[in-house]
Amino acid sequence: MHSWNIEHWTRELRRVGVTRQLLWREYRQAHPDGYGYSQFCERLRRYVERRDLTMALSHVPGQMMYLDFAGKTLSWVDRHTGQLHSCEVLVAVLPHSHYTFAIALPSQKVLDFIHGINEALLYFGGVPQAILSDNLKSYVKRKVIGLVEAS
Repeated sequence: MHSWNIEHWTRELRRVGVTRQLLWREYRQAHPDGYGYSQFCERLRRYVERRDLTMALSHVPGQMMYLDFAGKTLSWVDRHTGQLHSCEVLVAVLPHSHYTFAIALPSQKVLDFIHGINEALLYFGGVPQAILSDNLKSYVKRKVIGLVEAS
């Protein structure tokens, strides 16, 4: 396996929709007698471990809820009309327990976003001290949209 390809593959794995299986198929097209899938993945894993710095985080129960919209817009088909609808998927996670909630919403607009948060809080059965998001446009567009960190 060529080290210059490994760096490329690790960068590619960060892209939405790119999988190890896809990268291995591309690798095998270029190197038909190359590594099998399991060896390819093992060598890729070792490379990432040698270069990947991680930090153990401890989370206090009930302190945080993380949320963000997941990847690309998805679609679903109304089985009665056959009409195709687009949707955004909002994911909320309680990091201490890894308890996860996801909901399909019509858009990332503020009203849909607030509806998704309300549904997540109902699902979790409580309100955390803080709700955090990674630069989500619906969340940071305006300072006041009805979300305030509990004191």
